[in-house]
Amino acid sequence: MRSERARIDRRFANAPCTEVPSANEEVVTFRDEWGVVAQVFDLAKLGLSHELTMLFADAYRMHYAGAAVATRKECWKALRAFARFVVEDGGIAVPANLMTDAIGRYILWLDRQRSRTGEPWSTSARYGRFLHVKMILTWAMRNRPHRLPTSLSFPRNSFPGRIVRPCLGGCPRRSSRRFSVPATQRSM
Repeated sequence: MRSERARIDRRFANAPCTEVPSANEEVVTFRDEWGVVAQVFDLAKLGLSHELTMLFADAYRMHYAGAAVATRKECWKALRAFARFVVEDGGIAVPANLMTDAIGRYILWLDRQRSRTGEPWSTSARYGRFLHVKMILTWAMRNRPHRLPTSLSFPRNSFPGRIVRPCLGGCPRRSSRRFSVPATQRSM
């Protein structure tokens, strides 16, 4: 009892990959789950040296491969902010110049930034610009130690006051103990 329906072709399509804008390693291309180009970032536009561009492109490509589209876009904003810092600072030309004091200068630079309205950047905006650069540099230290010769140290709380947790209704431990005891044993 053979069916009259046509057979379904389940082989993978061998379509040529002509959607990539450039063959150089400075362009980072992210694809969706079907292989279609989802995002393209050209790190050569940042104006960094070739060594720094290659370091950031490799870390960006590898570390953010499985990240959401919005996360990659936020990382791109952080890389643009870091590139502006590198240009203004003038002390970072190669990865060997990326030391702990450069990270401290970057945090101070973030503190001095102003929005279009003239107000300082919010703590969450500064932390968002710092976090992605920290993640990329941490990835590079761990996975490409030959490209980043120094071991960087990052401050534990670079932007204090970022998380505010108010204590509502007294001490939370005391109130949680009261509700963890079954009702039948509370009256005893």
